[in-house]
Amino acid sequence: EDVSKGSEMLRIAQNRLREKKTLVRLNIPVAPFQKITTEKELSLALKSLGELMLKTVTGGYDGKGQVRISKVEQIPEAFSTLYSTKTEIVAEQFVSFEREVSVIVARNRLGEISCIPIEENVHENNILTISRLPARLDSRVREQAQLLAKQIAEGLELVGVLAVEMFVLPDGKLMVNELAPRPHNSGHFTLNDCATSQFEQHLRAILGMNLGDMSIKSPTIMYNILGPATFQGEYNVLCPKKNNIFLKMYGKLESKPQRKIGHINIVDKDNSGMNELLNQVEDLKKNLVIEPKQTPY
Repeated sequence: EDVSKGSEMLRIAQNRLREKKTLVRLNIPVAPFQKITTEKELSLALKSLGELMLKTVTGGYDGKGQVRISKVEQIPEAFSTLYSTKTEIVAEQFVSFEREVSVIVARNRLGEISCIPIEENVHENNILTISRLPARLDSRVREQAQLLAKQIAEGLELVGVLAVEMFVLPDGKLMVNELAPRPHNSGHFTLNDCATSQFEQHLRAILGMNLGDMSIKSPTIMYNILGPATFQGEYNVLCPKKNNIFLKMYGKLESKPQRKIGHINIVDKDNSGMNELLNQVEDLKKNLVIEPKQTPY
């Protein structure tokens, strides 16, 4: 029974159209959307919804499989770029949001639910660059974000951890963008800033144990290490050493341009503040070295 529940969660999350229909059924706010299979349908969607973010129903990540359009003239190229007989398109109304946040929620077999503190995500070229914690949210929005995540966890009968990506709109309202039923990139800060990491929490949930303490110890920034554009292949990473900087490499044998190969957590151990953490991120960008591994002769 538990295995079938897990497979159903994957079935939903691996298909954007199915995911959005499920969220609507659970009364979760999402951007207006339409299923697209022809250029005519895309033209009608553009007319009714306005500016669109087009996404392949399956297979997209880190901005792949996505095209933004606002004019009729863009339709033929956008449609031919994304559509195939195996991959449908979902057209979402483009949402102008203030910031994106992630809520990682855990639920165990007994129905106990807990949320990891909400982090704020910053993207470059549609790839998550940093997650900053805590997110810049007032208490009302923070509570609403956690309520939505718990509502989704209960509605899907989650067992494990689930990342819920949300847009914070200028008026403070929230809109759910995507689900990821697993430990998530934006939650890696928990490895160095929480008594219970998201990985341990996931195991606790599926093993039927009580959920662990997820409160944060200090403000933290997680910085993703991406493969540089200058080469592809085996690599070495040289990272500045400080007592508040924690390097975690993923063991990927090859670096590829824009591929996530590790992350760095920068923890505010001495209460110097978020601005100082952001300054340390800028220093890291300058001093982190990713270079081709030299092959010995």
